Amino acid sequence: MYAIAVSAACQATYNLKCITEPQITLGPQEIIDCVHEKFEHSKKTMEDVDKKSCMLSSTRKSLTYVTNYGIIILSKREDVFIPRLKLKNFTMVPTNYAEKIIINLINCHPITGVIKTTQEFIELENEIFTGPINEYSHLYGSHTMLVVGYGEEDGEKFYWVRNS
Repeated sequence: MYAIAVSAACQATYNLKCITEPQITLGPQEIIDCVHEKFEHSKKTMEDVDKKSCMLSSTRKSLTYVTNYGIIILSKREDVFIPRLKLKNFTMVPTNYAEKIIINLINCHPITGVIKTTQEFIELENEIFTGPINEYSHLYGSHTMLVVGYGEEDGEKFYWVRNS
């Protein structure tokens, strides 16, 4: 889900870059609750809700929300001030971007990735997903994941992802 992947990417980036500071935890619920209000319209309609009653949105809108408004850092607080983490900026990397550049980004911090989901992807377990078996496979929509690494096995390159 877009909100989990975006909050996890922001959290991991902060924790990797600020290793002398205490680790932080960010909650995706704020993104789920607020992105729709800021970028769509204030009234929720049936077209905005998926089959599981989740608000539909996107990785781009979620990253824009965190850049513009920040996301709450989850922690026990004695005072009323609630700290927020904001992004300075973000870049959408096109699908056809050079593999070397994507790997360089992953070496610095996790990134979010979006995949078109098919039945083969939904049923995947501990395997390398190489795309749909049939080019006419039914698409179930898009799915956002956190890309945390990459590797190669028997000459086949792959990315390690954390799925929500």
